[in-house]
Amino acid sequence: MLSLQRNASTTALIAASVRSARALMRKGAPLVKKVPGRGGWELRLVVQGGLRILDKIEALDFNTLQQRPKLGPWDVAVMGWRTLWM
Repeated sequence: MLSLQRNASTTALIAASVRSARALMRKGAPLVKKVPGRGGWELRLVVQGGLRILDKIEALDFNTLQQRPKLGPWDVAVMGWRTLWM
């Protein structure tokens, strides 16, 4: 099994990917208001889930090579609350 080690280059790459993904999620977020009904609510949760995972990766100091970001019950509550206010 390949063992990946954390170094400045990989951390910078992961951080840049997080910034890019966050920008794309925010850019696409207005679409949730254009999709009617259940589809719009599901899309809201997709956006909020993605943003929450990005928050978790950032909180891990972008060290996803040694630790996987995970969502817990509190995260689901936060996502639900944020979904209501999109």
